[in-house]
Amino acid sequence: MSAIRTKKPLPHYEVQIETCHHLMVLNVKQPVDPDKPARGGRRGRVAAFSDASRRRLLRLFARIDYEKHSHHKPLLITLTYPDLKIPSHPSQAQAHRRSFLERLRRAFPESSGIWRREQETRKSGLFPGRIAPHFHMIIFGVPYIHHDTINQMWREIINCTGYCRTDIQALKSYRHAFSYVSKYVAKIPDEELPADFLIEDSDEVEEYRVWLSLVNGAYLHAGRWWGVFNKDFLPLAEAIILQMKACKKTISDFRRAAAKSWRGMSRKGGLFGCSLFVTNADKWFDYWLYLVFENDVR
Repeated sequence: MSAIRTKKPLPHYEVQIETCHHLMVLNVKQPVDPDKPARGGRRGRVAAFSDASRRRLLRLFARIDYEKHSHHKPLLITLTYPDLKIPSHPSQAQAHRRSFLERLRRAFPESSGIWRREQETRKSGLFPGRIAPHFHMIIFGVPYIHHDTINQMWREIINCTGYCRTDIQALKSYRHAFSYVSKYVAKIPDEELPADFLIEDSDEVEEYRVWLSLVNGAYLHAGRWWGVFNKDFLPLAEAIILQMKACKKTISDFRRAAAKSWRGMSRKGGLFGCSLFVTNADKWFDYWLYLVFENDVR
């Protein structure tokens, strides 16, 4: 009499699924490797706008319900510095940003928003090669403010009596918002050009290089690259978070399906999570539940 063969159960892994408005996140708890040292400890100084930081920023934007303040369209604001008003230290730029947002908060107590500091090397002007910061912001719960008012407010904060470029526009749609975020707010900084490429040869070149190294050195550890303003009033959509177990096939099938829609995602299977920025996250959540039923329940 032959023995009855039983199907060997597949190993399962702990996963967390989050669906929120235009976002679906799959997190997979990786098996612990006893040979690898434990991660964690005190966080060091912020030196760069990392991929992880950019991912957290994009996730936050995807969680926002852009129609919660339907009576006020979100505002996209850009604040820059003229050549003679570039802060010598990043802490000064952060103080200017806080002053600007505090003025908005006093005028509109239920306003909120997300800010992003960007810094680029000036390729022309009075100080070619110098790093100059500027700010991008998306503000919620505020009626449209005329460009001249924003410009005057910013010039008062940075003590500028001459020309200073600022910009403000009303958000048209979610696609407009995510296009703006991808192009400006979450942009990866460009490589900085060397000073000898930016200025002409002269007797003062070496002295200028030394000066550049001093003023630019302060921006190597400039602090936080983005943050939230008046967090309690940020119009976040309600999130659904589930903890469950799933087999490797379920995780791999989901990633392969997502890779067909996003070219940048690896088509390889495996125990890796992913973030999907989509028009309707509920459809992807339903597809995940279908895979769980097919591979794990049946």
